[in-house]
Amino acid sequence: MTTAQSLRIIRRLAIIDLSTALIYRVEFVMFMISTVVGPTIALLIWRAALDNGAALPVDGEYLTTYFVLLGIVSMLTSSWVSGFLAESIRLGQLSIWVVRPGSTHFNGIANNLSEKLVKIIALSPMVAVIWWFFRDAVV
Repeated sequence: MTTAQSLRIIRRLAIIDLSTALIYRVEFVMFMISTVVGPTIALLIWRAALDNGAALPVDGEYLTTYFVLLGIVSMLTSSWVSGFLAESIRLGQLSIWVVRPGSTHFNGIANNLSEKLVKIIALSPMVAVIWWFFRDAVV
């Protein structure tokens, strides 16, 4: 199988995954919110500790910048492939890839690429709102 054929397969699978993400919008948005909520709660806790006089080795601007960037980096580097891969192994759905001429990882790669595209579109406004609320405290 050539590289061009592999890329064509990944492109087709990514389109399928994008359509799936658009069909199950609410579930996908809940996954997105969970990516942003963790760093936001941590930011609010540490800012409250700092406001109540906790002696931290860093200032509030550093904390805010760190947690806003943590939300962005976790969004761009996280992958849900392991959960889907485990489910496909358990349900016997991975075997259809064994008899095909392509790699068993094409579906995971396509899922990850389409997920990142939708994440950037969906989470950018959320991160922007968080940044806007704390814009005076971002370095």
